[in-house]
Amino acid sequence: MAAEPLALEVTSGDPAAVRGNYSLGESSMDARLEGELIIGADGCLQLLTGQDESTLLVFPDEADPIERGRPGIEISSTRIMVGERASFAGGGYELSEEQYETLRRCVPSGEVFLVQGLAG
Repeated sequence: MAAEPLALEVTSGDPAAVRGNYSLGESSMDARLEGELIIGADGCLQLLTGQDESTLLVFPDEADPIERGRPGIEISSTRIMVGERASFAGGGYELSEEQYETLRRCVPSGEVFLVQGLAG
């Protein structure tokens, strides 16, 4: 059975989050990304991984942006707030031209990180 193509969406709230049509536990990548959750200049959730280096995160479908009070993201009953350090399991993903157009508001480059789990 062929895998369903990755469909992406940008949520309309503030902050905006990118979600994909997959769930936690559908992990097939084994990379880890650590850093501070931030809201980029574009209003989208990203992870600051180094000095002035940030990566756009693609969250699983069940992730919900937290818009009231201190912003952040809720994944699998875990809240990660902007300004907090986070560690995600998943992997880098190169966007197709169509996916890039969908995420153009949020994407500074052609690669994103698919969050497939929370790393301890």
